[in-house]
Amino acid sequence: MKIKIGIIGCGPWAEVIKKNLNNNKNFKLKYFVCRNKSVHKKLKDKYLIFNNFNDLIKYEKPNAVYLAGDPSTYLNIIKKTNRHNIDCIIEKPIALNSEDSRKIKRYRDLFKNKIYLNLPNLHDQKFIKLKALILKRKILKIHILEGDNGPFRKKIDPLFDWGTHPISTILYLLNNNNKFEKLSFKKIISNSKLNKKLIKINFVLKNIKIKIITGNALKIKQRKIKFYYNKHDYIIYDFHKKNILSSDYFIKNINEINKRFYPTPMQNLLNNFLKKNMLKNQLKIFDSGIQAIKILNKCMKI
Repeated sequence: MKIKIGIIGCGPWAEVIKKNLNNNKNFKLKYFVCRNKSVHKKLKDKYLIFNNFNDLIKYEKPNAVYLAGDPSTYLNIIKKTNRHNIDCIIEKPIALNSEDSRKIKRYRDLFKNKIYLNLPNLHDQKFIKLKALILKRKILKIHILEGDNGPFRKKIDPLFDWGTHPISTILYLLNNNNKFEKLSFKKIISNSKLNKKLIKINFVLKNIKIKIITGNALKIKQRKIKFYYNKHDYIIYDFHKKNILSSDYFIKNINEINKRFYPTPMQNLLNNFLKKNMLKNQLKIFDSGIQAIKILNKCMKI
């Protein structure tokens, strides 16, 4: 039996979610919650459209919803999905402040309905397979470049929109250890009128020097993470192109990883969502997203 699901939100990313749900045989995308009347015209022939979540659940209770709108509304919707026992996927960022993120985690822990979090880096099976190799030797430095020329969202600071990716990735790799030392934060580019930013974040975690450049002011999309082990050895993973580069030391293992087929990160997320209970790895991904908000809030105060 297919899962009847609705998308809450109708921006550009909702289009990506729509495509992935329609390409997964286990889901039936049936509903949209959308206030944009111009988008209604494009959707009304195939889907049931509602102006708000309350209208949707009054009409019919879906099996699940995918939250892909304004993160400041997520907590209020999660309260209602828990009350009505509706499973849920949340698009990052999970919240825009630590208090809301902690409350969402509490709802996940206390109620029976599932609450998953989409952090594409951490649903990337090729990267997850690479993880064991990455952690096999002592890492000296990690550099991450992750961002694009956009999106320019009025209600979400680019630090949260893009910064959630690299911070949660680091936390996930290092077992959600959030004891960051020597944390520094610098705006490289800042245009408040366009809500355009490029940010550099430096810190030390488990004696590893970490540098992150992230935001929506790059010339082209870049999503790369590089691990340095000594003067000669390194691993680079490109989340966007799914390419792995490395020094000769790692080549044999890298070739083995490259031989395999991997589903897209979102299809991997959807397939995991089908399971009756959240797996340990999914809980870890969720907690990485929660901890990332806490770190990003600290950066905002520097």
